[in-house]
Amino acid sequence: MNYSAGNTNGGKVFVTAQMLQDRLAGSAGGQLALGGNEFLTPAARDVVDRKSISVHRAPAAQQGGRNTHAVNSGPQQAMARLVASAAMPSDRPTVGPVGLILDRPDGRVEALLGALRYDGAMFIDCDRAACWADNLELLAGAMAGGDLAAGVAILPYAADAMVVAGKITGVRPVQGVSARAAAAGARHFDANMLVLGYKTATFGEMRAMIRAFTAARTGSGAPGIMAAIAKHEGR
Repeated sequence: MNYSAGNTNGGKVFVTAQMLQDRLAGSAGGQLALGGNEFLTPAARDVVDRKSISVHRAPAAQQGGRNTHAVNSGPQQAMARLVASAAMPSDRPTVGPVGLILDRPDGRVEALLGALRYDGAMFIDCDRAACWADNLELLAGAMAGGDLAAGVAILPYAADAMVVAGKITGVRPVQGVSARAAAAGARHFDANMLVLGYKTATFGEMRAMIRAFTAARTGSGAPGIMAAIAKHEGR
């Protein structure tokens, strides 16, 4: 999987602990070069401190590019603006940092990314590889490592990603069919990944589903359902 980061649109790129470990595996001498728009998450900073890694900024000419295969320029710029904004001021409590991946987004997705800037949640761009399945795995790893509280995947159709996400231990996906369903998934089994098919939902529906999914949680799921999940995951 390609973890090279740093897009050319001015957006922030957050390096998670898992991404950092992979990058350090291919380097020597305890050195880490960050691109001008790359920032370490708290868990990644803990790794740097624990391993006494020397961090420096790479010259602009050495910075890599983000995935440009799965995201075209319009939505890519909208993603950069969304991530750079962190979140506009909002009184709406949210679940925490949310990883976001896209696959072949259209104009409605671009508009959706612009609207999400005003909805209070902090989104982190997890598009690194050309394949959405690889990006989904990266997102899941960041969730497992504590860098992200949840994830949102926006693809043409949700079915493929629902199957893949459901096979990853620790990922509890809910398919975006309505805001009520997204909220129910969060309430019933503490769903930590929302999978949206943008070809089967309107702009308003997608925004409402993401708002419902990213709202602050008041519990950790129904005990019976959580116990059944743990049983089938071998925990």
